[in-house]
Amino acid sequence: MVAIPAGAQQLPTATPASTQELQATYDRLLTSIEKIPIFDNHGHPGFADDPDVDAMASVPGSVPLRLSL
Repeated sequence: MVAIPAGAQQLPTATPASTQELQATYDRLLTSIEKIPIFDNHGHPGFADDPDVDAMASVPGSVPLRLSL
């Protein structure tokens, strides 16, 4: 424990991270983020000729959201 004399002001001290430290952090996070499985388990109904519909086959063994509740 550090004793601070009465009336003394404690100023914050922060040191910005270096470019190499930031890059290492981003690389570490990206590796973890890329391991997160992405699966949209709800329907996006649309028209058959609509190219903007997010049509994706279900992952084998997955259960639709409406059946899992």
